Amino acid sequence: MRLFNMEKNQPNHAGNERTETNMKKLLALLMALMMCCTAFAFAEEEAEVPAVEMNVSFEAQTVALGETGLTMQIPADWAVQEVPAGTENAENILLFAVNADQTVSITVQKSAMTFETLLQGIQDAGATEEMLAELYVNENYCLMYTPGDTVLALYAFLDDETVLAVTFQVASKEVGDALENMPLEIFGSLAAAE
Repeated sequence: MRLFNMEKNQPNHAGNERTETNMKKLLALLMALMMCCTAFAFAEEEAEVPAVEMNVSFEAQTVALGETGLTMQIPADWAVQEVPAGTENAENILLFAVNADQTVSITVQKSAMTFETLLQGIQDAGATEEMLAELYVNENYCLMYTPGDTVLALYAFLDDETVLAVTFQVASKEVGDALENMPLEIFGSLAAAE
């Protein structure tokens, strides 16, 4: 019996080519996995809720929001009014105001509900993903719901089971577009009463 077989220890070029091909495939697979991981990391970063800082850029009046201990700034020429007769859940409305030509109104309402209940109600109303956005306005979480060209609703949670809904109604899309950032500035002015 021979302990050393020269023929068996000779280089096997076919085996090396196979090994080289397998290594190339493995390297390609690893690179593809790295690219997928990078794409997932970017997708996860995009899922983060954006934050904006909003300061009132208009001449403002400060109004109290019922007995909540909160205030909000609205344009000085807007008139705070009684809640219109027949309004659903009128007892929960903390503020109703309109601009001088009555083409814009704001309603601030407090309701007892959880985040999940709010989302379910919005979805039941026919909301699509394009109608909803999450953001932080001056470090306050806000769920923004735009069901059409003439309504914008901004929701903030005072606690786990109390939502504050700030709803803007405009006479037309053009009026709404002219407001620019005003709804977010008003929402961002939400503060504890001094």
